[in-house]
Order: sequence, then structure tokens, then C-alpha cells
Amino acid sequence: MPEKYRSQALSRRTIISAVGTGIVGASVGATVTADPEYSETVDIVEAGADNTGSETIDDVLEAHADDDTLIEFPDGRYEINSVTLYGLSNFGMVGTGDAVLVPGDGYDPRLWIAGTNNRNIRIENFTIDNTDDGVGSTLNVSAYDGLVVRNIEKLGYHDVDRPAFGFRVIDDDGNGVVENLQCSDGGQSVGIYTDPSGEITYRDCHVEGFNNNGLYGSLGSGPVHIEGGYYRNNNVSSIRLGTSGSSVSDTTIVVEDPPESFENCRGIRIADGVGPVHVEDCTLELTSGRGTGGIVGAFSGGSFTVRGTAIRIGEEYTTVGSGGQRTSYAIYVDPATQSEVGSRTIEDTVIKGSGNYVAPVRFARDNNELRNVCIEQSGHQRDGIVFVDSNDNVVEDSAITVPGEQIRLEGDSSVDRRNISSGVSCEWPTAESETEADGDTITITGREETAHYEFTVDGTVEKSTAHGGTINDYDTVHDDGTVTGRTTNEPDSYTYDGTITSFTTTDDVTVSINGEEVHPEMLGGTILTIEGDGETVHYEFTADGSVSKSTAYGGTINEYDTIHSDGTVTGRTTNEPDSFSCTGVIREFEADGPVTVYVDGEPINVD
Repeated sequence: MPEKYRSQALSRRTIISAVGTGIVGASVGATVTADPEYSETVDIVEAGADNTGSETIDDVLEAHADDDTLIEFPDGRYEINSVTLYGLSNFGMVGTGDAVLVPGDGYDPRLWIAGTNNRNIRIENFTIDNTDDGVGSTLNVSAYDGLVVRNIEKLGYHDVDRPAFGFRVIDDDGNGVVENLQCSDGGQSVGIYTDPSGEITYRDCHVEGFNNNGLYGSLGSGPVHIEGGYYRNNNVSSIRLGTSGSSVSDTTIVVEDPPESFENCRGIRIADGVGPVHVEDCTLELTSGRGTGGIVGAFSGGSFTVRGTAIRIGEEYTTVGSGGQRTSYAIYVDPATQSEVGSRTIEDTVIKGSGNYVAPVRFARDNNELRNVCIEQSGHQRDGIVFVDSNDNVVEDSAITVPGEQIRLEGDSSVDRRNISSGVSCEWPTAESETEADGDTITITGREETAHYEFTVDGTVEKSTAHGGTINDYDTVHDDGTVTGRTTNEPDSYTYDGTITSFTTTDDVTVSINGEEVHPEMLGGTILTIEGDGETVHYEFTADGSVSKSTAYGGTINEYDTIHSDGTVTGRTTNEPDSFSCTGVIREFEADGPVTVYVDGEPINVD
């Protein structure tokens, strides 16, 4: 998985400190067992398989696929047209080098690599080269128990109308794990289809750009767990679950500028089952495109819970059929088509953003409880929560700050309101690993209008979601440490290790370092000049890069000014300016009297 897409657990301490602390559950997933032992290990090249991609290896692979057997694939390209793995017990095929599987000219899209009635089957460490035009190779494997798929990356658009991947656990008490499966080039069908009778876990997967659900997991009878991972711009939904005990935890879901043909990009859709489905410690960023909402209880879906989760809805993420006029929802629940209405519990959750009309939360069935929830929305005629023909509802210990009504009732609806406040700024959660990581974080935010910026770091730099930072295609980290990007009213954050050597912007932005606002002019290589107005004034500031005295802009050099080893500068000025050449970030400027401060000869306000 790309470094910037690693899943990071949210710190609940920062989610909604303004309105209290709530209850948090624990996700449960299948266990990855230790690597099994085999009675026979086969090097497929030594067994006669071509590793140049010139001849198919189907016959060699099927001839050696047997019980208690591990087939190893060293460096090379391996052409496959159709391979069936059936009825095997304790079998593995594992890449031991840079092993690339490629569909041949006569490949079967439906049965490229397929298998069922297996037990303890393991497929690991392969790249699937699906980059030829019109190709759609499907990996579809089932097992009674012990299904393990790890470290698979599919390259190229999946250009057939069937799932790119399919996995199933057959036994009711069986388990399976799919870990670090990467399919980010999209496809015209489903990314991953899974309908287990037993329990299956998808851990740290990346699914992006599929036209008919990213991970479609609502039609089996066993629980499906999503742990970690990154799901972006999938039509219909990024994750679709419905069976009892299914869960999504520590997962990032993004909708931003999806293809024009994707007409309903939802985040998590609860459908086709009574649930309950549990959503916990997730981040959902839906900022542009069309869709019904971040977390959607469909007509055919039942109960669900949402805990410790942060949802951002942007003004340009709009409802289907509104012509881009109505901003969509963070949580949306349809009327039930079954007698099982179910219930919904939303706790310890933040909903932020901006929108026009309707509301970020809508319930059109009974039995909904919201506790310790913080909703903050700017925009036009945007309410907080709407209940439509909905009763037996509770909203308590929560903050709702919106331009319209906090809670609106439509039709035959009722709600028990307890301890609801307004005027609260909801704090976007940070990741535990970010709060504990080495290095610093710079955050740049525009002020309603699009702002462009560029800066350079003399060390490492990477995108970050710290301090509410969004990750999108508008921002680029170049190999030389230069970053170019644009922002409107949603922040961009970067974690860096080193010194900022330059920062430029032609627009009005707010910049902070580790959450503390700094002047954009005080970033990078600058000449800082301090001038008194006739009275002796003492001053102090810090610089996290290099700093030296300078005679620029009339600066004087004398014994009254000291540069300390920790980057702190202390000095005094009367009516002769002091100048310093600085790199990095200049901050914590204090003076005990009136002074004028200049950056590169231009006065700035340091109040």
C-alpha cells in the first residue's frame, strides 16, 4: 500500500472533547495464522515453467498443484490463460521474488485463476499485469476454511463486466484473510466480491475507481470485516455490507472528483441484510461528485452503529438528481422495505464541512440514538439532523452548529432532546501515529477562494491527514522536496523531517506548524528585521533552521543581540534596525514594547 494510504487509528481523545466522552467498542476479525509447513516445495521454473512471459504456465502449475505443496515463483513474468485450483488441502503459491502474473492472449476472464472446495489455501506476493487494453483477469478463490491471500497488486483497468477479485469462505465456522490487496486502477465492474458463509477479513486493502461497488460484501451469510485500508471514488458504494456482525474499522474512504459517469458514489452502504453492521474509528472525506451519503442505510439494510468516526462533507458533494444544487449527506437512512426496521446508534462522531440545503444527517425510520456527536456545517439553509416519519429517537450530549435548524421534524416524527449545545467548533481527529511521529506538520488552508502554494523542504516530506488535512490529486510532492498544491477551505497537511527552505503563495492562506498558526512570510529563507521607534525594546524569537546576523535593510551588528544554540534569538533595538538571515520557520516572536517587524523589507503584523 502506498505510504500515504496507510490506515491510522483515530485518537478518540480529540474527536469531541467539547461535548464529552462516549463508549467505544472493539472490532473483531479473523486471525492470520503462522505460515504452514508443506511436505513438498516446488520451484516452478525448475519444474519447467517459462518465466519470460512468452509461454503459458497453465499445465505446469496445475500439474504440481497438490495437497501439502508450496509452489514458489522466483523473479519473472508468468503467462496464464486459465488455471483451476480445486479440492486442494494445505496448498500455497507464493512469489519469492518479483513475480508478475499476466493474462495470455487466450485467457479466460471468468476462470483466469479460479478455485473452490479448497482448505488452507494460500496465495501471496504477486503483481497482476492487467495493463493491456480491454483485459479483465479475475482471481476468484474459495475455501472451506483457511483462505489466506496477501500482498497482491493488480495493475491496469479491469475492463470486463465481472469482479476483479472474488473470495469466499464456505464453512459456517471457517475463516479467511485477504491482506494488502491493491487494485487502484479501477474497473467497469466490482473491485472485490465476497459472499462468505464463514468469517472473512479484508485488511489494509486499496480499492479505487470501480463502477459497481468497490468491495461488495452484503450478500453472504457470514460476517465481513474491513480493517484499515483506503477506498476511493467507487461508484454505488466503496464498501457494501449487511450481514450480522460485519464491521468497518480504521478505514479511510474518499470521494473527490470521481469520473463523470459515476452517478452515485456512496461511502459505506448497509444493504441486503438485517445487520448489525459496526463502523468504528473510520475517516470519510466526501468533497465532490454525486452520491447519497457517507454512511447509508439502504431500504434493504438493517441495524448499524457508528462510533469514533469522522465524516467531512464538502459543498460540491451533491445529491443525485439535484443538478449540483443540494449538498449530500454524511449519514442517510432510507425507509425500510422489510418488517425489520432495526436500530441505529451514532456515538463519539464528528461531522464537519459546508453545504447547501437539506442536512448532513437524515433518518427516515424509527429507533435512532445519537450521543456525543458534534455536527458543524456552514453554508446556506443547512440544517443539522432531519427525522422523516421517524419516532423513538434520542439526541443527547451533542453539539450541533449549523446555519438552519439544529433538529427538524418532518411528517410523523418525534425526538427526545437532552443537553444539546451550539456554537461549538468540532475538532477533527488526528491519527495516533501522527501525534506520536517524528518530524513536523505544516498545514495550509485557503480562505473560501482557491489558493495555490509552493514550498521546499531540505529533507523528506509526505502528504498527511493530520489537522484535518485532505489528500487529493491537486497536490504533488516532487522528488526534490518541492511541494505544489492548491486549497480552498479544506486544509492540506504535510509531515516533513528537515527545514522549510522556501514558501510562496500568490493567495491568502492560513499556515500552521504542528497546529500553531504562523505567518506565511516567516517560512523559508527570509531576512527578518526588527526596528524600534526610539524607545529601547527587548525582543525574542525562535527559528528552527539556521539564523545569523545581517546588515541587510540597514541592520546593525552589536553585542546586545545573541543567537543561542537552540535557535532562540534575544536582542534589543531602539531606532536602529536589527536584521537576521533565517531559514525554516520563525515563530514565537515577542517584544516588550512597540516595534515594526519586516520580512524581506515588507512590514508584517506580529500582534
